Amino acid sequence: IKGRMSTGYAILMDIEGNKINLKPIPKFERMKRMQARKSWILSQEVIQNIC
Repeated sequence: IKGRMSTGYAILMDIEGNKINLKPIPKFERMKRMQARKSWILSQEVIQNIC
C-alpha cells in the first residue's frame, strides 16, 4: 500500500510494484488494519559506480 496522505487515498501495488487499478480508489479512513507485518521484503538492484 502506498498512500497519498494529502488526499487520504491509497494506491495498492503487488510485490513487483505494479499498480492495481481499482474504481473507486480506496480511502484510508474506510480501511481496517488486519495485522502488522512481521518480516521485510527486500529487492536488490545493481547501481552503476559514477566515480
